[in-house]
Amino acid sequence: MNIIFHIATAVGLFSVVNNSPRHPLIKTGIAFFGGIILHGIIDYTPHCYPFTAKMDILISAVVIMVLLIGTTKERRLLLFICILGNVFPDLVDLGPTMVNKYLSWNLPIYDTVFPWHWKKYSGSIYDNDCVVSNYNHWTVVIGVIITVILNGFPLKKHL
Repeated sequence: MNIIFHIATAVGLFSVVNNSPRHPLIKTGIAFFGGIILHGIIDYTPHCYPFTAKMDILISAVVIMVLLIGTTKERRLLLFICILGNVFPDLVDLGPTMVNKYLSWNLPIYDTVFPWHWKKYSGSIYDNDCVVSNYNHWTVVIGVIITVILNGFPLKKHL
């Protein structure tokens, strides 16, 4: 899926982990590795790409900045770890190719590490029949909204 949907799941994960009574190191581990697992789940589900890569990167960068600026200082690192875990598989498997394409660099390209990026396990749809994909995208967004409503999101008071 587009990065923006991985950012959305990071927000949902953060709202849950943030309220956990667990030790901060445990919370950090859950934030990072839980993000990787969520990434795999939503990449495995059938999906099209409603945004171009450039638009997705731009929108995601803005959303990440707003989220990090908008959350309380005490919770900012945990939010960042949630976001990092959720985008980590794409950074590893797809990052070098995108950097080479958009910045004209020549980073080495390796086989993908994460199985949901292998054609066999990827939910990517390439025939433009995106009805199921649209349903899956809305399910992610609505699920995150419900999760945040139930668990809260620590915003700065002046926002």
